[in-house]
Amino acid sequence: MEITQGVRFDTLGLSPEIMRALEKKGYALSTPIQAGCIPPMLDWQDVTAKAPTGTGKTFAFGIPIIEHVDTDSDQVQAVILAPTRELAMQITAEMRELAQFKPGIRLVCLYGGQPIGKQIDALKKRPQIVIATPGRLGDHLKRRTVRIDQAQTAVLDEADRMLDMGFIHDVTKLLDQMKNRKNLGLFSATISREVMDIAWVYQRDAVEITVQADEENKPDILQYRLELTMNEKVDAVERILNLEQFDRVMIFCNTKGNTERVTKLLQMRGVDAQCIHGDIPQEKREKVMARFRRGELRVSASYDAPTGQVTALLSKLAGEHPLVLADPEPAVHVEEYGDSAIRYVMRVWCANADYWTVYYDLLDGFKPAFDEAGVEMTYPHVNVHMVER
Repeated sequence: MEITQGVRFDTLGLSPEIMRALEKKGYALSTPIQAGCIPPMLDWQDVTAKAPTGTGKTFAFGIPIIEHVDTDSDQVQAVILAPTRELAMQITAEMRELAQFKPGIRLVCLYGGQPIGKQIDALKKRPQIVIATPGRLGDHLKRRTVRIDQAQTAVLDEADRMLDMGFIHDVTKLLDQMKNRKNLGLFSATISREVMDIAWVYQRDAVEITVQADEENKPDILQYRLELTMNEKVDAVERILNLEQFDRVMIFCNTKGNTERVTKLLQMRGVDAQCIHGDIPQEKREKVMARFRRGELRVSASYDAPTGQVTALLSKLAGEHPLVLADPEPAVHVEEYGDSAIRYVMRVWCANADYWTVYYDLLDGFKPAFDEAGVEMTYPHVNVHMVER
């Protein structure tokens, strides 16, 4: 079933506490994905939802989960699985906002990179909602620090990415342990073969919801391409940053080694830059992102694999529009970030088919370099071409 319009939240039969939380955030009208998913999930139906990232999927499954929680119980009642720790943290933050006026609801976020002892202490408080990455939740189950056999709702957020990252066996083991599960929600930007396999085995008569990208939820992005040799990339980036005087810049790289390399080269040129990737302790990564959010760091370079890491950060920067430079798969970033933080895309190609992608803001973009027509132009010794979105 394709959903094209939202509805007013006050027509969905939600509790006063949830309505109060929504009103505090200024939300009166739901997004299409929320309008399609909230009613069936409130009725304990299985749901398979396909929708672009940035359309409000967290509230689509978060609201029914919070409405279902029995605050008198100390059993885990809902499990939300996310492919990356950063997405898990983002979901937890949004769920806490939804539950802020419902006393007695306890949530915990479990992910790798954080001391497991701290998470065990949080689990001793008997949370009813667990948001976790599959690997870390599996670790806790082995340690018998958490039980999920009484969970009634399971949600796989960004299910396609999670399964594509190799978590399919972890996910199926976790779902097999939820013997009392009443419904399963699969939320994904695409419905891959692996997602269909999970749906076929673990769902029954699922409600299928589809939200197509349109002008309201599709990022308003133009794309440009810069042709460069490998050795020209960092020099061109430095020149662009200096000419345009960007205060904050994010750089994505396609390998951890490139992340370190780019950071050091920029530091050698006097640019205040720090990098984050999976080999750096989580605490240090969070400090780097916190510095960037506060405007104390000009450049944050990230390994591109965990895109949710920077999605969470950009969601907090909505309206501030930092410049973003990235290596592979620009379409992924376009879908991730939407039009809240980015307005344009520039691909910077290298002779060896490696490339960067430059996202720049509508208001603070490259005004001296690009005209309205977007026809081929020259920018700081680099050829610029307009390409179709």
